[in-house]
Amino acid sequence: MLVAWHQKFRAGDHHRAEEIALALCHDPFADVLRFLETTGSLPYAAAALGDDLAEALAEWLNSVGPVVPAPSPRTCAVSQ
Repeated sequence: MLVAWHQKFRAGDHHRAEEIALALCHDPFADVLRFLETTGSLPYAAAALGDDLAEALAEWLNSVGPVVPAPSPRTCAVSQ
């Protein structure tokens, strides 16, 4: 979906790109997006993700930015 977003964004179809971006930010895609945003900043991103996805991800990070916050730490309560 990120590559589809990139294609729409670059083609100037910002309405459809926004629809895709909103879908990416919701479950079940949010966890995948969070992983990709982290991986995309690594020096070997293109090798790990492939050129098309790495290019789409770089554009995402430069134009939209990381939009999915990392999960907050959970507290663990033990019942006795």
